[in-house]
Amino acid sequence: MRVIACFNDTALLRLLGVVRRRGFCVRSVEANVDGTGRMNVSLALESDRPVDVLIRQIGRLIGVEDVRVEPAVASVAVA
Repeated sequence: MRVIACFNDTALLRLLGVVRRRGFCVRSVEANVDGTGRMNVSLALESDRPVDVLIRQIGRLIGVEDVRVEPAVASVAVA
């Protein structure tokens, strides 16, 4: 999942709080802030619950500009 939002002190905490309350486990997070003050967050999530409700809830957070689900990329461990 990729989220674009206006950056402030609590934006990432609010985002992760919604994810947790909706019953999703965070497997990885990558976040950065660009020069325009936008926060770009990539989340790898795991849950048996439908993602539609989570997308709506994240979209309602103040400052969120875009929420997209991206296809999962399988990682392969090389020994």
